[in-house]
Amino acid sequence: MTLYQLFFQFYGRIERKLFIFSFLFLFCLQIAAASWLLQFTELTTQDYIKRISPKSLGFDLMINVLFIWPQLAIAVKRLHDISWSGLGYVVLYLSLMLLYFLGLTGVFSTAPQEHSGFMGAVAILGLASLVFLMVMVFMPGTRGENQYGPDPL
Repeated sequence: MTLYQLFFQFYGRIERKLFIFSFLFLFCLQIAAASWLLQFTELTTQDYIKRISPKSLGFDLMINVLFIWPQLAIAVKRLHDISWSGLGYVVLYLSLMLLYFLGLTGVFSTAPQEHSGFMGAVAILGLASLVFLMVMVFMPGTRGENQYGPDPL
């Protein structure tokens, strides 16, 4: 599998080890991009890490939008390996991005961390994301061919 296929195509399957390394690689790239881009904003590193504000949500949304396609591509292929559709994860990820966008636009007030509905939704979607991540890391893939392609091992 080429890097293009791994990070930009949604069909096929990838095994756990490749998923973990790809996930960590993208995570490190996101941190590097955020660190570099942070210098062009009014946010300090401490503001970004410690405080939820429309500015920090907007910055976080921008970073996530830059990496949405490769993140979804590796997650969907990993879910295909365990014979699950990737649609549930795509809906979850896009719901989280929508929530960030709504927080950014001030729907929840100028201080989203003070709005219990916003924080509750963030907690529920965060927990669901963690469950999906644990499934993708610890659940073994389907042996042999499945409806999504041949066994990646």
